[in-house]
Amino acid sequence: MTRFDCSLFHLNGFQRTANHGQLRRSILTLGAFTLCLLTLSGCGSRYFVQPQSQGTAIHLVPIEHVWSVQLTTQNAQLMKEQLLARIEDNIDLVATHGVTISANSASLSNAVAQSLAGTLTARGIEVIKLIDPAQPAKSLMVKVNYAEVVTEHCRPAKAEQFSVKKVGCYADNARWQSMINPQLMVDKTAME
Repeated sequence: MTRFDCSLFHLNGFQRTANHGQLRRSILTLGAFTLCLLTLSGCGSRYFVQPQSQGTAIHLVPIEHVWSVQLTTQNAQLMKEQLLARIEDNIDLVATHGVTISANSASLSNAVAQSLAGTLTARGIEVIKLIDPAQPAKSLMVKVNYAEVVTEHCRPAKAEQFSVKKVGCYADNARWQSMINPQLMVDKTAME
């Protein structure tokens, strides 16, 4: 009977060892799976779309319309009429945003600018008249400045493609676009 007990002890010991090895393999497998899952989710988190990157992006794009003419004493009235015709073609734009008339201090361009400003003011259009000595002596320029609102629906950004214009709505995209397109930046003083 002692020998029988001893064999049971060895048999139970073997079973314990076998169960212990199986348990150890299961724990290692589970640990390896968990480690892989954590590694993949940690490295892949920057490739997944964050909820705040979806929606609508709003961009203000400054737009400037410029109409200019070269004046002589013979064509001054004709050029004024051509400018008025162009303004009339864009009356909605001009009436909404006003115009800036820029002329040299020369008497001819200054006189035509005064006359044009009077005509537009009588029609209820806001006019800003500038005397610009740097402008050529016999030229007259009419400008309309405004900001166009451009909206686009944001799509998920792709990994490391922050310079692509119409992908994603991250601050990096806006910053990058303002660096490579400085002409599209809105001048705050011009818009007020």
